[in-house]
Amino acid sequence: MSGWLLCTVRGRHWGPRGAAGLLPFASTPDGVRVLLALRSVNSHDGGTWGTLGGAIEPGETAWNAALREASEEAEGLRPAGMATGTAGRQHLRHRYACDCGWTYTTFPVRLPGGSLVTTRNWENRELRWVPIEDVDGYLLHSGLAQSWPELRELIETQAPPNRS
Repeated sequence: MSGWLLCTVRGRHWGPRGAAGLLPFASTPDGVRVLLALRSVNSHDGGTWGTLGGAIEPGETAWNAALREASEEAEGLRPAGMATGTAGRQHLRHRYACDCGWTYTTFPVRLPGGSLVTTRNWENRELRWVPIEDVDGYLLHSGLAQSWPELRELIETQAPPNRS
């Protein structure tokens, strides 16, 4: 069951067992793009751009939670290796950890360039493919903002940007 974890450092975090999400990326002729989600005003940190993700439920791994949450929030995701089970161990991951012990695990996953992905529920107002070099110009969810330099490096090792 989802809920809030009270935190003496940041106030609160969504998901008493932590949270996880996917950060899809694609190599296109115009360079590397990442899929950002504009969080609806009714969601935690609404109005900021973040990943597709949410709370880890009892008995779930971070990978399984990320897959479940992404499928609840977006239509059209078809990255290679998205099967449940041990597949998550093969994916790149970044773990943001608060000093209170709460964590958010982000899995950068490759999608085919030009994949049409649309919002599926109320949690996100918009999904947008953003050039990797433009992400810093968006108002990012605080956790993503803190994790972005490491996530960008992980993505660029898998999909180097075009250098003209």
